[in-house]
Amino acid sequence: MLDVGRGEGRLASMLSDDVTLVGVDLSPAQLAANPARPVALADMRALPFREGTFAEATFLWCLYTLMTRR
Repeated sequence: MLDVGRGEGRLASMLSDDVTLVGVDLSPAQLAANPARPVALADMRALPFREGTFAEATFLWCLYTLMTRR
């Protein structure tokens, strides 16, 4: 599962250990504060993964980012 806008990793802390989760965030500070790995520094509008890499993707608490960045 791809966790876009991972931030400090709230979603990762709620999932069971059998879920493989890769996090993406544009903030180096947020990723550094996140204990869950793996993570990638990336913009959600240009993800560094090929189509079909993940079966699921989440975009929790990050809609404002799409609306404020141009």
